[in-house]
Amino acid sequence: MSSLAALNAQYLTYLAKYPLLTKSVTAGILGALNEIIASVVTGDVPEITLFGDVKVKNLLTKKTIGLAIYGFCLSTPISHYMYGIINEIFAGPPSTLKKVLQILTSLLTVTSSVCAVYTSWVGLLNNYVPGKAGSISGEIANILNIIKVSMKTNYLNVYKTSFVTSGLSLIIAQKYLPPQLWVVFFSVVGFVVGTFQNAKMKRRNMALRKAQEKKD
Repeated sequence: MSSLAALNAQYLTYLAKYPLLTKSVTAGILGALNEIIASVVTGDVPEITLFGDVKVKNLLTKKTIGLAIYGFCLSTPISHYMYGIINEIFAGPPSTLKKVLQILTSLLTVTSSVCAVYTSWVGLLNNYVPGKAGSISGEIANILNIIKVSMKTNYLNVYKTSFVTSGLSLIIAQKYLPPQLWVVFFSVVGFVVGTFQNAKMKRRNMALRKAQEKKD
């Protein structure tokens, strides 16, 4: 058995024995890699200063850690339990109608929920500064306001993209994958699409910063 095949067999063993933990670790790693790859590809890598005057590239940013936490603690548990319920509801002999209903149910429940959590979380990663409000009630109000603005500004676009990619992914998963592999498969698809979108957004933000610097 090749080393790759052995690793795959070991991964499937852990997936069967510790399904939620294995899926969460996978999604957490992919979430961090999303930000790292997008930063490297676009050249948008912040620098930190060490020992007074030594500047080094820093890939372990707040957003990298935040996306790892999102994959591990938020999106995976939501997807794991919600898909588990949906797969139980639509268990039994497959039919075209059942498959269509399963896809629509997933898109209206799991996809919409994950998109809402993702939009809120990224909004907090990009805009929340701890301690700025000066009180607990102020911090809570600030957090809720950031989430409200982020949802109003970005949710629809995120959901539209996810609706298409999740729909196609569900069709593939129904045809080729057992239910226990669905969340892992969706995490990989989300990683590819998310990395592309993240890199695109970084390029756009870099162009805006350069344009602003020229004006100044």
